Amino acid sequence: MSGQGGVVRALPSLWRKHILVNRPWLLKSQDQLWIDYEQSSCHLVKEIEPTCSCFQGHFPNNPIFPGVLLLELQFQTAAIYALHISEQQQQQLFYLDVPTLKTCRFRQLVKPLDKLDIVGKALDSKTNSESLNHPQTRWNFQATISRHSKIVAESSFVVTIVPQDSLPRTQEYRARTL
Repeated sequence: MSGQGGVVRALPSLWRKHILVNRPWLLKSQDQLWIDYEQSSCHLVKEIEPTCSCFQGHFPNNPIFPGVLLLELQFQTAAIYALHISEQQQQQLFYLDVPTLKTCRFRQLVKPLDKLDIVGKALDSKTNSESLNHPQTRWNFQATISRHSKIVAESSFVVTIVPQDSLPRTQEYRARTL
């Protein structure tokens, strides 16, 4: 793929510890992850593990990967792009706020051992700092999940990021991130 650039494996573990504090981290070390600068996108290839705890009771004898976790995979893939670009431009660590979902459509079921291709494409970004104590950047994304070139799920959403040093440093926050 032309224009692709790798993401250092240490970055996702750093983000898992400091940025996705109260969210499940769905990316694993064996997942393939890269950023395509020409297409303003982040790509993830992920195989759904049959041992994932989400399959317990969802559903007995017919395990289905939950739709909310498909959305979370799309959010995290897009967030990696937004965080990576923001950190490159401003040389500081950023915090990911809760995404705002605009549209979502599930087209097919996802089962254990399915190999998924997730793409989060940045449509635009806007930084707003006039009315706030700290700047925040809102990224508009479209994301798709496909299996064997067929779309499984698609969504559009907004990811908001703020510089981590602008967050309040309460003891509770420090305890969660250490």
